[in-house]
Amino acid sequence: MERRTRSGASFSPFNTPLTGISTNVCLAPLITQALCNEAQRDGSNEGDNEGMDLSPVSQRLSKSVPNLTCSNPGPTNSPPTPSLMPKTHVEPQMGTSIIPALSERPQSLRLLPSSTTTSGSSRTTRDIRNKSRSKIRRKVKEKNALSELPSPAYQHRPRTTAALKAAGLGSSQVYLTSESLPAAHGRWVGKRIEPLQKHIWTIEACQAFGLELVNWDGRTPYTFTDDSARSMVTLVGCPCDESWSSAVVGASRLMGDVRSWGEGRGAFTAAQSDHRRGHFVALACGVSYGGGQQAPGNLVHSKARRMLLDTLLDDHNIQRLAGFQSSAFAYYVPKLYRHYATSLTQLYSHDRNLDINFTNSIFPATTFNLGPETISLDHTDPGNIAYGMCALTALGNYNPDLGGHLLLFDLNKMVRFPPGSTILLASSILRHGNSPIQDGEHRMSLSQYCTGGLFRWVKYGFQTAESLLGTPGGKYLKHELDGDDEEKTAQALSLFSKIDELEYDRQCVFSKPICVL
Repeated sequence: MERRTRSGASFSPFNTPLTGISTNVCLAPLITQALCNEAQRDGSNEGDNEGMDLSPVSQRLSKSVPNLTCSNPGPTNSPPTPSLMPKTHVEPQMGTSIIPALSERPQSLRLLPSSTTTSGSSRTTRDIRNKSRSKIRRKVKEKNALSELPSPAYQHRPRTTAALKAAGLGSSQVYLTSESLPAAHGRWVGKRIEPLQKHIWTIEACQAFGLELVNWDGRTPYTFTDDSARSMVTLVGCPCDESWSSAVVGASRLMGDVRSWGEGRGAFTAAQSDHRRGHFVALACGVSYGGGQQAPGNLVHSKARRMLLDTLLDDHNIQRLAGFQSSAFAYYVPKLYRHYATSLTQLYSHDRNLDINFTNSIFPATTFNLGPETISLDHTDPGNIAYGMCALTALGNYNPDLGGHLLLFDLNKMVRFPPGSTILLASSILRHGNSPIQDGEHRMSLSQYCTGGLFRWVKYGFQTAESLLGTPGGKYLKHELDGDDEEKTAQALSLFSKIDELEYDRQCVFSKPICVL
């Protein structure tokens, strides 16, 4: 995945050998339980959208259907480098706001670097000419985009290079039986579990509980494997690129500004500020399904929140983080990534009204955890697909030695989690949380994931379970599609790469195009 710029500089988001941490956890029972819980949730119409309204119609303001066709078969649109950034880009600085005063038309809100002058008296003829040309180019792109079918970034392929081959995955085995992890019947989503305690876990409490500290540097890739050497949690790290820290600072500052603006104007609901995961602002967007809905839809927001979400989604720093998360998913969990691509290809082809958060990411849903102190209680994410991965990137300005650790209770691990680093986690079945940060510090995070209901909808032939059961032979067909617990668990486990088979899995997955079965 190593590439070279015209100047001869080389770069690669994954050029560090991966170290494994072995566990004696057995993944199979964990997935079995999570898949079983899905049937209970589906039968009770408990959706994957956690109470949020869904709409089959796009709610993006002033946005046309995006052109997501990827002409470059790179690693799921690997993160942009400085040479790919606009020459006029101004790197943000912490401590200054980049959200201007709100105009009469929220859709016209534009985020400008704080050093950019917008006063009419200071505008030059060149500024006016460039703006006019930019407007023309934008209209042309929008016109061309209308003719394209939206699709996630599954057409990208990680390239097999010397740098990638050198990035050996190190593993660490933990003592856990994966078959015993919580999941719902049908193996689509996990089962919601009650927290071990209803307040945050201090480091002292974690140590007393028996969690072992993993003093991760935030760069060197590691993976925790189950008793069969399957990778369950991957500490991805971050790109070996000097500009990455600037992207992290820019994304952190923007998310803080969005939170401050929204709080000052009452844009967030009580449920978005105080919820089962903790007391911090969390904004989710993208595609979900469930809760009695007859079809997948886009998460609906008020006009003010939609504007704030569009501001976040359109930011090039956040787009870079999202692209890196998707690239890491493809690189470290290739068979599961291909499974996502196959199902989501069918989903987006069937319904063009579904939003796509990022054109360089395969994940259909995103949550911006805006803080100011994103410290989660111990929990699982049962709405996510039971055998799926959640990509987490920590942001903010906290001391990772003193707080913000990722707590993995099933693995008995407490992982140091520095700002700017990314972790892939089976969040539907593994209980996780965070340790508190220090007074005056701020912690945020970006997460991407996929809800299990989407795959169920596609598997059932783009219809609900009730609709399927109402067709001739529907009961038999549903049973065949769901499979029994043992069969479905085996299918799910086969999507997790074993540490010594990872390179082979990459070759098998990305040596041929993604196809719709």
